[in-house]
Amino acid sequence: EELMRSWFKEIKEAGFNMVQSYTIPLGYGGPGADFNKKIEGVKLFLDYANEYGLKVLDTVYGHISGPLVVDDSKEEEAIRNSKEQLQKRIEAIKTHPALGAYYITDEFFNSGIKKEDLEGFYYFIKKLDTVHPTLAVECTTAAFPLYREGTDIFAPDIYPCGEKYPADITSVAKTLDIVKSVQRGEPPKPYLWAVLQIHKSSRFPTESEMRAMTFLALTRDVKGLGYFAYSFPDGDPPYSRSAPDHWRNVSNVINSIHTVFPALFSDKVVKNYTIDNNKIQSIAKQVIEKGKKYIYLITVNPSDGNEQKEPISLNFTFEDISFVDNIYVLDETEKGEFKLGSIRQLQKTSNGFIDTFQENTVHIYKIEIK
Repeated sequence: EELMRSWFKEIKEAGFNMVQSYTIPLGYGGPGADFNKKIEGVKLFLDYANEYGLKVLDTVYGHISGPLVVDDSKEEEAIRNSKEQLQKRIEAIKTHPALGAYYITDEFFNSGIKKEDLEGFYYFIKKLDTVHPTLAVECTTAAFPLYREGTDIFAPDIYPCGEKYPADITSVAKTLDIVKSVQRGEPPKPYLWAVLQIHKSSRFPTESEMRAMTFLALTRDVKGLGYFAYSFPDGDPPYSRSAPDHWRNVSNVINSIHTVFPALFSDKVVKNYTIDNNKIQSIAKQVIEKGKKYIYLITVNPSDGNEQKEPISLNFTFEDISFVDNIYVLDETEKGEFKLGSIRQLQKTSNGFIDTFQENTVHIYKIEIK
């Protein structure tokens, strides 16, 4: 239990705000464990997370074993028991202050789950808890249109970093664009999150790759970001102990998201600008801070899997926007290197500015406007 507490403390300090309940404290779960004991473990997990100001993504897809819990035509007794257990679990935790959402699927498309079954499972949960959303994670793009109405939030899991370097980071944008094409309504639903890679697959992703993945997802206006660690508190030691240099990089990347929080919560998208290279991915949001108007412009030069040998210099041009002063580039040294809390100043031109991009460079511009 103290190990889990220490892990949550490290996760919070690294800038995260939510954890997934893959596991529960030792002694409360495992094969053959009493169900009521498991519920105690889930509540304890929530309690520990709450101590550190973390929300919990509660994993309920364990109640989907073989046929879904809503399919009464098969294995009636097993299904009835599964429904009862799921209902008890939700009723036990749905008012807990640390509960954030329910994790209802994890790459289930290739298991052959039908659209109607997932939708039934979703509505079964929503009858029990109308407050907390559900999250479905899939790696197969064919699942997106099929399962669109079976969840509140859809998150593709995208893990491009393997043995090859540089990795094809552009795959993050390509996958998210496919999901966006099946969203419907205003605001578009299901809401879009992304699950990205911090785990080792032949190698750990580099700091620049993780940052490029993260901010590339943000250019698609995702509403949430998840990171697959593949490290459990009662199994492998957390990366802070087993791979401290990597964990330091992870922490830097996650905390850099906090830099753009004002923009992430803004619905005012700015579109009247151009960049003279279509490889650069971007999104701009207008915000008001202390009575002043600013544009946050997030830009990414994602690797396409081919090495970029030389930096590229690009022109940014704005139409019908007047800058008050020079541009501030956040979390960068004067040499253009990533460093949390640093600020680089960039001179404006008559209608924009010029800047340089290396491979997987992320630039965050904060521009005061009239």
